[in-house]
Amino acid sequence: MLTENKVINLIQATLGKKNKITLKSSSNNTENWDSLNHLNILEKLDKATKGKVAEIAEIATATSVKQIVNILKKKKLLSK
Repeated sequence: MLTENKVINLIQATLGKKNKITLKSSSNNTENWDSLNHLNILEKLDKATKGKVAEIAEIATATSVKQIVNILKKKKLLSK
């Protein structure tokens, strides 16, 4: 199961080392978080949850780490 730190690390790895990712990071304030990398983030989250993220329609519109974490918590895919 994912944790908040694992989600942050996954996004960090996807966007590159020069971006410091926190819960406040979003596509508006993070370099390299464009539409293509957003798809890459979703793909990696889907792999990490064994296909469960692909079933969550609302996650496609989540444009911040906090939104992603909240959706994963709501769907019980994130442990404390």
